[in-house]
Amino acid sequence: MENIDPTASHTDESIVVVPSQTLSSDEFNLLRSVSIKVVRHLGIVGQCNIQFSLNPLCIEYYIIKVNACLIRSSALALKATGYSLGYITAKLALGMNLVDLKNLKSVEVMTISKSFDEAFQKCLRMVDQNFTGFDSYARTITDNEISALTDVNVFILATAFHQGYTIERFYQLTQIDRWFLYQFQAIIQFLVHRFNSSIIQDRALLKQNVWVFLINKLPIPQIKHFD
Repeated sequence: MENIDPTASHTDESIVVVPSQTLSSDEFNLLRSVSIKVVRHLGIVGQCNIQFSLNPLCIEYYIIKVNACLIRSSALALKATGYSLGYITAKLALGMNLVDLKNLKSVEVMTISKSFDEAFQKCLRMVDQNFTGFDSYARTITDNEISALTDVNVFILATAFHQGYTIERFYQLTQIDRWFLYQFQAIIQFLVHRFNSSIIQDRALLKQNVWVFLINKLPIPQIKHFD
């Protein structure tokens, strides 16, 4: 699993990709070997999750968190119900009353697809029925908005790509890996160029191109938005 955002962001507030897309074979094997050593050292039996912070410029890493999950059903129940069983049971064990505990209101979405682009667009549509995909705002944004970690950061990135921000400028402001930035840029470039009637005059050919691209990247609501 790989977080798109850098370590400064909380993992629960970042987009997670499975499998990891930017790790080299050496980096993957390094983290795998360290994980096995940690599990054996702590004597963990069963499921375990270890979170790392990896420097992309050199072989330097930090262990952020080790979660020893003794049962699998809690994770499955959390996905199905949105009820944080681990959090609740820990508080009950400390002597708190169930009626006094507040359940978290935030939720997450998860999609499965054959490409990152398609899975990414599906996730955005699942967050809110008014979202058609990787859409931009009809306003000018600033560098501070791009570097800030907010709940609308994804749409800030889309807007910045429309404004002409380069990959390198994005990387300097966000530290998001260039591989992900290129995927975001590809979606925006298609929306900008392919739906421009001055580029493809033949509307039948345009729709043919649209549906071919739809299979790989764009969701249906976003296609209709430009039809």
